[in-house]
Formats: sequence, C-alpha cells, structure tokens
Amino acid sequence: MKSRQSLPLALLVGTVVCLNPLSAQDTKPLHRFFVGGGIGLCRVSSSQLSGDIAGTGLSIGAFSGFRFSKSLSLLLEYDIHHPKDETPKTSDLVVEKTSSNGVEIRRFVFSRYPKVLRTDLLLLSLQAGSSAAFYFRLSAGLGRQYSPDYTIIEDVVTSAGTSSRASFAYGIAGGYEYRLSSRLAISLEARALWSAGGTGTALRSVIGAGAVFKWDVF
Repeated sequence: MKSRQSLPLALLVGTVVCLNPLSAQDTKPLHRFFVGGGIGLCRVSSSQLSGDIAGTGLSIGAFSGFRFSKSLSLLLEYDIHHPKDETPKTSDLVVEKTSSNGVEIRRFVFSRYPKVLRTDLLLLSLQAGSSAAFYFRLSAGLGRQYSPDYTIIEDVVTSAGTSSRASFAYGIAGGYEYRLSSRLAISLEARALWSAGGTGTALRSVIGAGAVFKWDVF
C-alpha cells in the first residue's frame, strides 16, 4: 500500500526532471568573470566628401565580461579594425586656380585621396545566449577614426600624415559558442559595426567575421 502511494510522487519528480533537462547542469558553479580575444577579417567602408572608399584587412580585439546569469552577460570590448592603409603624401593636394569678377581664387583639391580606414572601437555590450549555444550581442560606445591629415603653410603642403577623431559607435554581433572545457570556449562570430562623427566623414561601417576565444576566470 505504501509503495502505491509513493508511485504518484515518483512520477511527478520524474516529469519535472524530464521537462527541465538543464537541471543537472544548473548544479554546476557559475563562472561569472571571463576574459578573451578574437581575430578575423573585416571590410571597412567610409563615405568621404571626395567619395566612398573601402578596404579589407585584419581585425583584432580583446574583452572582459561579467555574467549576470547563464544567458545574460555584460562585456567591455576594445577592437582594432585595420585595413591596409595607403600613406598620405604632400602631392595628394594640388592648387586649383579660378577667377571670379577678376579676382583670382586659389584652393586645394585632391589629386589622390589616400585610403586611410583604420577604426578603433571601445564598446560596452550586452550579450544574450547560453554557453555552448547561439548568442546575440548589442554594443554601443566610442570610436576613433583615422584619416589623412595635411599641414599647409602659405599655399604649400609642407607635411602629410594621419590624424584621428573620436566618434560615437554602435553595432550588433552573433555567433555560436563551442565549449572546449569547463573554462575554455571558442566561438565563430559575425559582426556589423558603425562609427559616425568624424569631420568629413558621414558614416564608417565595419563588417567582419572571425574566431573568438574565451576563458572563464572565476
């Protein structure tokens, strides 16, 4: 009689376990702090006053993060997207002479606009998705756009180089994480990022993909 009364309880417990396959995993300790880095390829595009330019190159980055739960994390990321840039030269600018009502007007115009597209990003990101599964991330922060820079003294281009300007940045990312061990994971990830705000630059976009390594510290 006693065994018959315990049968419904056993069935109830078994049903709960079957409906919650992660219950066994939930007993594992949650590693809250993690660090990592990534490397991949990117294509950077920029809308300049002189026209649109684009280039393909290497992306590298590092990050640290904190898990609020198994499916929600906050990350601080620093990325460098560095296509193969061209070197600015003093010959890039030439003097164009025009006249208006008998008055000569002199201005500098580009004979060649060098492709300088390096973009650095410092982002605060919120990531949703469980370990060893697909994840999605939203990011916002600061960008630094590099562009050609020239020094002109008395209608003569005396030097040429690069300069950088701060901008607002935002983006999205998605990928799949594969657990190599209880603390080490590798992900394949795709990203789309935008940086706006540089003088003479309407919008700079970064599209890339690569591998990301993550280590759970504690």
